[in-house]
Formats: sequence, structure tokens, C-alpha cells
Amino acid sequence: MHKEASKKMKNELEALGFGFVPLDRKYAANGMSAVRYPKGISAADIVPKLAEKDIVVAGGLHKAIATEYFRIGHMGITATDTARGDVERVIKGVKEVLDAAGYKKD
Repeated sequence: MHKEASKKMKNELEALGFGFVPLDRKYAANGMSAVRYPKGISAADIVPKLAEKDIVVAGGLHKAIATEYFRIGHMGITATDTARGDVERVIKGVKEVLDAAGYKKD
């Protein structure tokens, strides 16, 4: 279930214009996505706005690129109990904050 949740999250975010820290998704974790902000979008556009929707994501950890990405966890009950709709809720929230920031994918 974690692999499916990860794939769904990453596919949806990629379609919105996000990139990822791992250069190849085959090396990406199934329990977490390290998501690069699209051009023109910053942490201030995403992280606190998601928190206002009760969606908690975390900033980047790698010092050299910490301002270039954020992390979304999709593990445990959030991935295994699909009836909860957690993955879909996060994706919907990300779409909403991108729209609010005026982001348009090229």
C-alpha cells in the first residue's frame, strides 16, 4: 500500500509541475516524497498555507538545498487506510495553495 500511495502522490505532484529531490524516482522512498518547488513558488507559498488547512508538511533537511523543497509523509495509516482519503486530501490542498499563489504550469 505504501508503494501505491507514493506513486499516486508523486504522479499527481509531477502533473502539477513539481519535481523531486531524487534524480530518478526508482530511488525515491515510498513513505515520503521530497518535493521540489516549481519555479516561482517558495516555502511561504506552500508550507504555512497547507498548515492552515490542517495539512502538515515539513521543510527540507539538506542544508545546501533546504529552501528548494519540502517533504510529505505518506506512511502508516495515511497510506494503508485508503478510506480515510489522506493522500487525496493532501493533493487537493496542494492544488488549492498553488492556485491561491497564482501558479500556472508552463
